[in-house]
Formats: sequence, structure tokens, C-alpha cells
Amino acid sequence: RQHGLKNLNLKNITGDNQMSDNVEYVADELDLAILAELQDDGRKSFTDISKVLEVAVGTVRNRVNRLIDNGTVAIVPRVNPRRVGFSAPAIIGVSVEHSQLKDAIAKISTFHEVSWLASVIGKHNLIVDVMCQDLDHLNNFIVELGSISGVKDVEITFYLNIHKIALPPIHFAKVKP
Repeated sequence: RQHGLKNLNLKNITGDNQMSDNVEYVADELDLAILAELQDDGRKSFTDISKVLEVAVGTVRNRVNRLIDNGTVAIVPRVNPRRVGFSAPAIIGVSVEHSQLKDAIAKISTFHEVSWLASVIGKHNLIVDVMCQDLDHLNNFIVELGSISGVKDVEITFYLNIHKIALPPIHFAKVKP
């Protein structure tokens, strides 16, 4: 049964720093349909979602609560940083000694300026997205980042303009059997 996955106008969904790539739970088709409805309007009521998907409101409520509890989704505002006082957003590539990577990740994760942190393969082994109030704040953050044990190199890419803030539509996700 298709739970309203077709013909949805999808915009964006938000995440938060408590999410993890450790996959213990994989969303099914109904979960993805519910997420697609929330992606269209994060304020949509469980009642409205249940009507669109033709399932009980309790099912929607239980599914959303489970998705929040297991770290699949967090329902938080996604803001344009410059419109809320962060005039120095940046992406920072960080190279860390492999033997100290786990500790560096733990330390970097505690910084309030960090909106997301990812382990990557490439020139650097970490990518850090930060929101700083101004260039002085960004400079101080970079100095603090560079002082973390094991950090070998830091490369800053400063956002000149933000043209889009969104994640791919949820219907691009595939349900795993």
C-alpha cells in the first residue's frame, strides 16, 4: 500500500546534533510518508497527517514519537544564520591524527558554534559546519579548534551567501527490505 508518497510537495526537514548514523532502526514506508508530510509542513498536526495517509491519528503520533525517540528525526527550526545574528557561518575541514580522532570528535561536538560534524574521506577527515556571530568570533573558534590535541590542519570555507537551506525530499529515501 502506498501511504501518500506520490504527488507530495516537499520542502525541507531539520535535524539536530543528537542524530547519529548508527543505524539500529530503519524507517519503513509509512514512516517515510509521515516524514514527507512533516517535511512539507513541520507544524502539520497528527490529525491532518492521518487524514492524508488514511491511517489512525494514534498511529501517526506513535510513529512520530518513536522516530524522535530513536534519533531518526528531530523537529526543530531550520534558520538562515544571517537572519538570526550569525554573520560568519563557515564550513571547516579538519585533519586530525587518526589515533586522536575519537577524542577530537567528542571535543568538537561540545562546541555550541557547531551545527553539524561529519567524518569524511578526502583531504580532511572531519567537516565542521559552524555558525559564528562575526569574524572575530570565527577567528577565536578556529584558534580553539586548532588547539585540540591531534588537530594537524584546519581549512576554512566562509559562506558569502546562502542560496538554499534544505535537505533532499524524503521521497528520495529508499525503504530497505
